[in-house]
Amino acid sequence: MVQREKGSNWDWPGLRLMVILAFGIILACSKPVAAQDDYPGFGLFGSWTQYTEISKNQTDVKVSQQIAQIIYRDPQAFWLSFGLGLEEMDAPHYKEDYGQDIDNALCFNAAGAYYLAPNMEFGIPADFSIGAEYSRARHDIGDNKLTHQRIIGTANLEWDFHPATPYIRVGALHVTLNSSNGDEDHTSALFIGGARFSLAQRLTLGAEFNISEDIGFGGLLGYSF
Repeated sequence: MVQREKGSNWDWPGLRLMVILAFGIILACSKPVAAQDDYPGFGLFGSWTQYTEISKNQTDVKVSQQIAQIIYRDPQAFWLSFGLGLEEMDAPHYKEDYGQDIDNALCFNAAGAYYLAPNMEFGIPADFSIGAEYSRARHDIGDNKLTHQRIIGTANLEWDFHPATPYIRVGALHVTLNSSNGDEDHTSALFIGGARFSLAQRLTLGAEFNISEDIGFGGLLGYSF
C-alpha cells in the first residue's frame, strides 16, 4: 500500500506510529505465535503511508494517506482488498497557481495479488505473486479540483520466516495529477521492501519503505477473523 518522504518532514502522527511499530516488532520477535497468513477469510486493516512524488516541473508533491481496508485472503492463492480513508497533499506550485492550500480529500484504494508459485524453496519457504494497486482522491483547491491517481503493478516475493513475513515488491508506478491548469502523468520504476509480524493469534503489524523517485515509509495494523 506504497510510499516517499524526506526525513525532515515527519509529523507527530507519523512519529507515534513508527514508535508503535518498533514496539510491536520487539514483541513479535520475543514471543512466537501462529502466523496470521495461515488463516483464510476476511480481515480489517488500517494503513498509513507517507511519500513524495515529483511533478513535471520538478516540484515535490508531498502526500500522506490513512486508509481503512477490508481484505479477503486465500493463503497461497490470492488476496483482494478495498479501502477508504483520508489523503493529505502539499504541492507548493498548485498553491502558487490557485492562491490556496489543497484541501484534504476522501481516498479510495483497491489492491490485490495472485500467487503464481507458492512454497518455493530458497532456504526459507517463499511465495511468488503478481500484484496491482489503485488509489484515487479528488481534492478541492478553492473553486477548483485536483484529481490524484496512482496505479501500481509489481512482482512480489515473500518469505515465511515465522513469526515474520519479509517481502519485496518490484514493478512500476504510474501517477496522474489532473487539474484545471492541465494534466500531468508520469511512470517510474518502484521498489518496496517490508515485513509483516504476527503479534498474537490473527493480529498483524507491518512496516515498509518504498523507493521510486524519492523514498517513503508506511505502517500496517490488522486483524483477521
